[in-house]
Amino acid sequence: MSKPRLSQSDWIFAGFNALAELGPVALKAEVLARRIGSSKGSFYWHFTDVPSFHAAMMALWEQRAVTDVIDALAPLPDPRDRLRMLARLAQEKPTELDPNQPAESAIRAWARAAPLVRDTVDRVDFRRLEYLETLLAEAGVPPKPYARLIYAALIGLDDLPSVQGQPSNALVHLVDLILTQFPDPA
Repeated sequence: MSKPRLSQSDWIFAGFNALAELGPVALKAEVLARRIGSSKGSFYWHFTDVPSFHAAMMALWEQRAVTDVIDALAPLPDPRDRLRMLARLAQEKPTELDPNQPAESAIRAWARAAPLVRDTVDRVDFRRLEYLETLLAEAGVPPKPYARLIYAALIGLDDLPSVQGQPSNALVHLVDLILTQFPDPA
């Protein structure tokens, strides 16, 4: 029986898992190929070189972390419902990622030494905070202090272990607590 052909996204998610487990040193063609039982040729079929692989990782992360989330929330007309759903979505990990490894924390650590990653993290942070501020303002909540508080909780929760193997819903509780402090403007 032959092995199934790996896709570009298979390589990218293998990269995220390797990054979370071993750090940026694991993001090389030979290391990744050995890790997933494939060849460097398969890697180079999908990526021109290792820097293009890194760029593809960051493009996918930005797409999933910002654009896909905003698009998923768009059909909800009530900004308070969007805030609550945002808190739920923010704590879900893609099924392709190891649930025991904090991928976003690993990306943020990698950003300290990699300009491409730093630029992407800065852009994601800006877009996420901007969107969160907009939602809070629409929900009648002062955006400036609360957007940063919610976002800091999101970033920090990625590093905390889950309780009894269950994902935490602490961010949902924080959003609900903040919303109860301000009347619904609708």
